[in-house]
Amino acid sequence: MLFPYSILLFLFLSSALSIPSNGNTTDTAQGYVDTTALSNIQQTFSSNATARSLFIPVPGLQFDIRMDLQINGRVNVGPGVFGQRNWVPIVGGTWVATWGNGTIYPGGQDSQLVVADLSTHLDATFLLQTSDVPPAAIQVRTIGWRTGPGAILQQLANATLADSVDPRSYKFRLDVSFETGDARYKGLLDTGLWVGSGVKKGNEILIDGYRVG
Repeated sequence: MLFPYSILLFLFLSSALSIPSNGNTTDTAQGYVDTTALSNIQQTFSSNATARSLFIPVPGLQFDIRMDLQINGRVNVGPGVFGQRNWVPIVGGTWVATWGNGTIYPGGQDSQLVVADLSTHLDATFLLQTSDVPPAAIQVRTIGWRTGPGAILQQLANATLADSVDPRSYKFRLDVSFETGDARYKGLLDTGLWVGSGVKKGNEILIDGYRVG
C-alpha cells in the first residue's frame, strides 16, 4: 500500500474537520463524538476488556493560524514510480496567528505527487518570520492530500481556472507542524499538534491551522 501513514492521516483529518450528519453525535467540551460508531466499536471488545467501557478524552480543535502562501508556478519533474512528480516553489506570503504574525520567507517548496485519479499528495516545507524585533524564524511542515472529483482537480491545476473553484467542492487536508529554536516560541510550538484545511486560489495557497487540544 502506498503512503499508509498519509492515507490514515487523511482519513482522520477528513473526519476531524467535518461534523457527522447522521444525528448520532454528542457535543462534548472538547469536540464531537459519533456515539453510534463509538458504541459499535466498543461492543466488539470482550466483556471484560478495559477498551469496552473506558472513556478516552475527545481531542478538540481550536483555530490558531492562517497562512497565505504565494507560489510561483509548478515545475514538472515528470512521471515517477508512484505517479507524476511536481515541485512548487514558495516565494513569500504572510501569516497571522493567535500568538503572532509576520511574513513567509522566499525559498520554501511543496513536493507533490499526483496519482492516477489526480488526487495530490502534498509535502511542503517553508519558514515563517515573526514581526518581533529581532524576528524569530519558525519552520513549518505540512503533509496531506488534496482530493475531489477529477474535473475539479483539473481546474485546480490551472492557475487561471483555480480562482473559480468552490473550496467546498474538494478536500485539502493537512498535518501541520511547527519547529523553532527561538525561546519565545519553542515551548508553544515545538511539541504541539495541528491539523489544517487549505484552499488553492491561482498562485496562492491559504491554509488554516487548528491546534489539537
